[in-house]
Parts: sequence; structure tokens; C-alpha cells
Amino acid sequence: MLNTDNTQMLKSFIDPVIPKFLIKSTFIVAVVSVLIVSPFGILSFFSDRILIGFLCMLAVVLCLINSVLCYKNKYNLIFNLFVIAPLLTLLIAVAIYKMGVSASFWAFQAILALYCVLPEKSARIFNIIYFIIISTTAWFTLEFDIAIRFIAVMLSTTFFALFCIREIYKQNALLTKQTITDTLTGVNNRFILQSSLEQTINLAKRNDQPVSIFMIDLDHFKKINDQYGHDIGDDVLEKTGAFFRSFFRDSDMIFRLGGEEFMIIVN
Repeated sequence: MLNTDNTQMLKSFIDPVIPKFLIKSTFIVAVVSVLIVSPFGILSFFSDRILIGFLCMLAVVLCLINSVLCYKNKYNLIFNLFVIAPLLTLLIAVAIYKMGVSASFWAFQAILALYCVLPEKSARIFNIIYFIIISTTAWFTLEFDIAIRFIAVMLSTTFFALFCIREIYKQNALLTKQTITDTLTGVNNRFILQSSLEQTINLAKRNDQPVSIFMIDLDHFKKINDQYGHDIGDDVLEKTGAFFRSFFRDSDMIFRLGGEEFMIIVN
């Protein structure tokens, strides 16, 4: 059984950053899946497809759990990667094996669902596994000409979803950086100051390690603005920010509080 530290290490190894929009997309996928899969699960029991019905209802229960977690603004990477995604793959594979072409259409929605509930790196890796399993099942289950078309469309859908999601992550990272970065100095602004302080203090307490906080104020900065103008003052701030970024480590957090005041958190 994984302890807390091992779980955190595993999360960092798989994908160190969980974007906030992933919680909303996971919630939407979970709710929609419950509404759509439930009737098919019930119908499968009445059609004597017990295994498919059981897997469908199990997926419904897990999606309900996932929707509750996301509603509480929580995202569980381990749950989505090692429970939801494998179950989805198993359900699609069994459905294609048992029902043939009539169940193959669900394979394409599953590709999109995986990119909506998993971080980009994890989704990319798992989709390779998903593609291998589902295409192999289709190859040995469907007629040759249908299997070829099915695999080709699934492959193109995978690439299409990948390119779209990469652009979404790229734009999200750009917007996030613009939100938390002081445009003049290139250091952090006050937007994430409070959360960064709380996170640093909690981490220091948990690991019993010291943390240092520097408050830096540029002396006589007002005189520079008054004597040489605000353009020169901005140039001084810009060079100060560049100096701080080059002097301190990447793990240290540098903030511009406003004007000529800076705060630096050193772990």
C-alpha cells in the first residue's frame, strides 16, 4: 500500500502539474457518463449481457464518486489513471468483443474522455495503451475491412484529440503565466503570494526544515523617478528583477509586492 510520501512522488513522476481546468472537465465527463451509460447498463442486464451490464454499472458508480470529488474541487490522479481509465478500456474491449460493430462507436468517445480526465502526459501515454488494446480486440473480432477502417479512424481521432489538447494546455500555461507574472520585472506578482506562503510554511512544518523570507526595498527609488524619469525607474526595476532571477535558485520564489518592494521565499 502506498503511503502519502510515495503517492506524492508517484504523482510528480506521472505529471507534476495538475491544471485547474482539468477538475471541471473531469466533472463534466463524469456526469455525462452517468447519464449516458446508466441506460445501456440496465439494458444490458435485460439483454442477458451480464458482464457488460456489470461493467457499465461499475463505471457509473465510479463516475459518481469522481463527480462528487470534482464538485468538492478535488482531483485524484491515482483514481483516474489506475481505476477509471483501465475500467473504461476494459468496458470498451469487452463490448466490442461481445457485440461487435454496434459497440465500436463508443471507442472514439473514450479517446476524448481520456484526454478530458487525465493530464496531458498521462493521457498521451495511456492512450497508446488504449489504442493497442482496442485495435487488437477489433482486429480479431470485426471483419477485416471494417477493422481496418475502425483502426484508421481511431488512430486519426487520437492524433486529432492530442493536437487539440496540447494547444489547450499551451494556451492555459500562457494565460496562467501572464496572470501570476509581473510584466515589468518578470518575477511573480502578488496574485499567488498568499497561497505560496501557506504552502511553503506547511511544507516546512511537515519536513521539519527551515525557510527564509527576505523583504527587500530599493532605497531612494523615488529620487531616481523624480530626477531621471519613470522610464529609467522602470529600467532599474527590470534589471533588479533580472538580477534576482539569476541570483536565486529556480526553486526559490520571488515576488514584487508593488513599487520597489520585493519578497523572496527561500526553502
